[in-house]
Amino acid sequence: MIRRKLTTAAAITLLISLSVFAQSTSIRVDGNVIKSYIATMSDAAHQGRKTLTPGYEKTAEWAAGLFKQWGVQPAGDNGSYLQNVPLAANQSFYWRLGVPELTIGSRSFLIKDNDFAVDVSSTATPKPLIGDLVFVGYGISAPAKGLDEYNVDVKGKIVLAFKGSPKDAPPFQVRMGGAAPAAPAAQDTEAWTQESDDAYKAKVAYDKGAAAILIYTPPAAPAGGRGGAPAAAPVAPARGGRPEVKASPFTRPFVVMSVNDDRVFRWIMWRDPQQSAQEFSAKVDQMRRNIKDKKVQSRNTGLKATVKGYESVTPYAESFKNMASHNVVGEIPGTDPNLKNQYVILGGHMDHLGVTNGVVANGADDNASGTAVAMEVARLLAVNKVQPKRTIVIGLWCGEEEGLLGSNYYGEHPTDGVSMDRVVGYFNMDMVGLGDAIGVPGALNFPEIWEIIKRNQDPSIKLSQETMTGPGGSDYSAFIARGIESIACMTSGGTGHPDYHQSGDDTEKIDAKILGQTGQFVLQGVLNLANETQANLIIPDRQQIYDAQRLTATDMRNESTGGRGGWSFVKAANSTELLSLANDRAKQLATPTQTPTGGGGRGGGGGGGGARYTTGIRDAGVFDGSIPLLTTTATLLNFGRIDIATNDGAWFNFSSGLSAQGREAVKTMEANNIVVNLINPSAKLLGDMLDATTRPFLVTVTGAAPIEQALITRMNQKNTLLLLECDPADAQGCVSKLQNYKKQFGDSDNLVVSMKAGAADKIEAAKRTIYLALIKNGWTKDAIYAVFGASAGAGGRGGGGGGNLAKLAPARQGGGS
Repeated sequence: MIRRKLTTAAAITLLISLSVFAQSTSIRVDGNVIKSYIATMSDAAHQGRKTLTPGYEKTAEWAAGLFKQWGVQPAGDNGSYLQNVPLAANQSFYWRLGVPELTIGSRSFLIKDNDFAVDVSSTATPKPLIGDLVFVGYGISAPAKGLDEYNVDVKGKIVLAFKGSPKDAPPFQVRMGGAAPAAPAAQDTEAWTQESDDAYKAKVAYDKGAAAILIYTPPAAPAGGRGGAPAAAPVAPARGGRPEVKASPFTRPFVVMSVNDDRVFRWIMWRDPQQSAQEFSAKVDQMRRNIKDKKVQSRNTGLKATVKGYESVTPYAESFKNMASHNVVGEIPGTDPNLKNQYVILGGHMDHLGVTNGVVANGADDNASGTAVAMEVARLLAVNKVQPKRTIVIGLWCGEEEGLLGSNYYGEHPTDGVSMDRVVGYFNMDMVGLGDAIGVPGALNFPEIWEIIKRNQDPSIKLSQETMTGPGGSDYSAFIARGIESIACMTSGGTGHPDYHQSGDDTEKIDAKILGQTGQFVLQGVLNLANETQANLIIPDRQQIYDAQRLTATDMRNESTGGRGGWSFVKAANSTELLSLANDRAKQLATPTQTPTGGGGRGGGGGGGGARYTTGIRDAGVFDGSIPLLTTTATLLNFGRIDIATNDGAWFNFSSGLSAQGREAVKTMEANNIVVNLINPSAKLLGDMLDATTRPFLVTVTGAAPIEQALITRMNQKNTLLLLECDPADAQGCVSKLQNYKKQFGDSDNLVVSMKAGAADKIEAAKRTIYLALIKNGWTKDAIYAVFGASAGAGGRGGGGGGNLAKLAPARQGGGS
């Protein structure tokens, strides 16, 4: 399972009760049978089942063979059990087996301790490469430039070279009053650009007949003072890119190793037991300076080295035409003439992480367990000759660990005539081999379907049920994102999943009992859906209903709604209380052991990690017209918004508008990145604010009184946001407001919704009503998400500051746009 693994910590644990609405199956699931499949998949012979590799393909063929043996019908490509899944170029990699070795003299160094690493350009080396170890300085052979460090015979030998260029040599450090030597003649400091490249050094060593090259990164030249500073870490490839995967440039066995630990270099070069550490360091620095002055330092170290790379190296890339893996897909055909072209799908990912430096990640729990449950349910349906009304599809997915590749490909390219708009439900099993309860996120997404799934379940099975908003870290993503009821089974309880993505995830730790319970739950639930005739399981508008569930529902005026998406408040009745809060905060900041909380004193809040303008203060009256008090408390309490609901007596007046002092205060607020939020302002006050401001601000409307068109036009020009406070009990009224104001503004990008606090079910119902109504009135999904405070397409999960609220970003970013 990939790292964004869904958790169910907030779920409600319950026991399922029997129901009279569906027939309980007499087929019993045996967890020990499931565990036997896990044992096969998790055997080291399957090499960790990394997608594309022989171990994965062997597992896929084994599973397909069992499907055929059991009588599960093929549902892959062209009447087979396999679906071809092409992987993108950015999924290319090197598949390397074996454990590299490095022994120098009598001492061995270990790749698992990061003593060294093997470069991807190295060839496979089934047999160790043994030879004398020769130091060749920076490994430069450029006689025309006055430096050839290969004045020693290296044929069949192991060479050791410094990484980088001679120009990186540390300067001479004057010690104990001595005089610095005369400066060497000036030289082109960029003379070794080509020769300093690692690949170039390796090619030179190879062409000279060496068996291997060790490249050591010496300490960087210090900025000042004595001693070398640690070398800079290698620069990682740019995000979204990875080095090109290609065949080794070498045609005979040759290994390129980077020496990662100074211990290796010291063991080779520090041979004098009477030499102090400082003397050794000074000696190496001088060698580097000598090379910079074109004085060759190459020598035979007197040691023998044994170097071994990986036993086999297989590059996977488009150029090798080996970038296609396989899903395994079978089915139990439906028998009802009207329902057989509807589908219930169950599955889990069959792949895992493979092998790293000889250590096999067997992936028994993650996710041989889920795959095995799906397989056993398929077997029981087939051997018991179950004839469901709807077709039941079983999918064993590849590429989950690389980014849900197999299941997403199936979602885009379903096989055997399956249409995703006729899939009524999906059961995903991922990490179901440990614990005593089954987490079932997604159970509350479509309550009417969940009621059918849980009928006649074994009452001893413990479930943890909740909604699931947003695609996530396993293969349910391809289904839930299409509005399909998706149950994401992952077990919990006991010790949890302690060996997640570790080599200790082995079969002997798997609990057969929870496997059996998971299988029983899935079998009964699948049959319930497959045979349901009373309810329409393809719920009208299900895509829109799912999208509505992903909306945030922030109550932007409730000071108790801190945290993700919430708006927190610094609450103070007057300036005296505000100063008291600021003093408390100052004391906190002055205390070394105090961890800042970001909100400041009573009623404060840090905005839950969201934008600074999500932390506000109730009104301007507490400042008593004092701009210094405004700036001081804003700094100490870190609020980024002031809500103006009544006259403050100095700056804001709902009858006469903004005072001269108020105009100066607004400038100060903008300079300090504080957003003004006018609540139900008069036309006069709103007009004055539009005159005075240079940045977007908020206008909150809680009643039905409209804002005149001339002011709306000016708000649009100034990017001012109109915040509509909606009551969950009047969702249609909210829709009407949004429609009217969208018409006035000409679009929706100045609108923001605030939902009054209420019962969770009422808010969910309101979100659904609002979303469906807006969609039917021509709004796009992204436009609705933006109004509800999320970035376009992000599903409302990012907290305060997304979507249309991003117009306030200059306040958060300190003036930048």
